[in-house]
Amino acid sequence: RLRSFVQYPLTAAKSAMLLAEDGFVYTGKGGERDDAVTCYFCCLQKLGWQTRDIVSDIHREMSPHC
Repeated sequence: RLRSFVQYPLTAAKSAMLLAEDGFVYTGKGGERDDAVTCYFCCLQKLGWQTRDIVSDIHREMSPHC
């Protein structure tokens, strides 16, 4: 999963490592503000991450059965 983040913006609010650890792959287009990710397991799509977001909590809230 981590390899999918090659074009992930370096200035994004959440680190590629943290997102990959929680099951996400990068599905954005590589733009400076494009932080779109998709869960490899449940196909949940999320973008617009904020610095204060807790990745695992948001993932669980949006997809409780994943």
